[in-house]
Amino acid sequence: KEEGVKHYFSYLKSPKTNSNVERLIKSIEEKLWLIEETEYTIGELNRNLRRYLRVYNFIRPHYGLGLRTPAEVAYGKC
Repeated sequence: KEEGVKHYFSYLKSPKTNSNVERLIKSIEEKLWLIEETEYTIGELNRNLRRYLRVYNFIRPHYGLGLRTPAEVAYGKC
């Protein structure tokens, strides 16, 4: 509220209304634990997730965003 961001609620597993979040969750699942068949501790999973989200949001260009990162779209040049 303080930042002027409106909060929208969505339904679980509803790709038609929540496609961006559902796609991100699928990417995370594929990258972190579905493809890599390794047992991780919670701490290791959290570290891997932080690393992956940093790359996803600040380093990896996205075709759907005109080869920009989500951070560039949200905040301008990073």
